[in-house]
Formats: sequence, structure tokens, C-alpha cells
Amino acid sequence: MDESDERKDIIGNSFLKGCLQAAAVLLNVSIFLFSPFLAVWLLFYIFYHTRLWWTVILYAIWYCKDFHASCTGSHLFMPLRCSSLYKYLADYFPVSLKRTASLDPTKNYIILNHPHGIMTVGVFANFITEATGFSKLFPGITCYTCTLVGNFYVPLRREYMLLLAKRASTF
Repeated sequence: MDESDERKDIIGNSFLKGCLQAAAVLLNVSIFLFSPFLAVWLLFYIFYHTRLWWTVILYAIWYCKDFHASCTGSHLFMPLRCSSLYKYLADYFPVSLKRTASLDPTKNYIILNHPHGIMTVGVFANFITEATGFSKLFPGITCYTCTLVGNFYVPLRREYMLLLAKRASTF
């Protein structure tokens, strides 16, 4: 392999990596911006235009039965938290996590973030996902982040946030 082939390979890989990073950012932003509209449309469409209408009824029953899960706990799903999608998201900005002290896993900790906003990518990448390797740096500690309870009213996005171990800040 000569120098020009090697350079093309590097450019091709960095272009692909950049596209994957941009796609991860677009998907993450889209989930929070468009999911309220998309979820309502999707549920209505399934209910009125498909033979799977009964799944909407089952989901509505689940939604009502599990309504307070955002205040009492979550449904942490580690494979979602460890998805490579979030690694590309963290690499886009770039977000990193450095351990300056070890933490006792038998104790509870409150980590505050300021400035905060609607979409805090640093908190998302470091504490909600495994994009920066939180569980390797701090073994035995599981993070649960808090957000406004109104974020849990949106169908389907609510399940996504509960699977990532988010909780309502009003509990």
C-alpha cells in the first residue's frame, strides 16, 4: 500500500466517522424535538389504519399503570445505554470524562451540572450513557439523572428516557 492509498483510507475512514457522528447528533436531537409529534401521529396511525390497533390499547394500559415510574424508579436497560450511537455522539462534540478521585460505590452521590439547559450533551454522554466509560471509571455506581416531569408525559419518548434511567426531578 503506497502513501496515496493510505491517505485515501484515512480520509475515507474520517469521512465515515464524521457522517456517523453527525447522524448520532441528528438522531439524538430529533428524538427530543420531534418525538412528541411523531409519537402521537404514530399511535393514531396504528390505531386507525392498521390491524395492530390493539397494541395501542395495550400501550395505553401500560402507560396508565406505569405512569409514576418516572418518580419511583426507572427501567434501566444497559444495552441501550451502551449503544455505540452514543459513542459517536460524544466524539462529535467532543465529550470526555476524567476521574480525579475514586468514589465509594456503597455511598450515594449528587452530581450537579451548571450551566444546564434543555439538551445537555455533556451530562447525557457522561452520566446517562456509557459513551465515555463511566462504569469503567467508577465501577459499582449507577447514574440516574433527573429532568422535568413534563418530559415524561410524551408517549414513547417516556419509555426511551426510562430505559436510560432518567427520573422526574419532582419526586
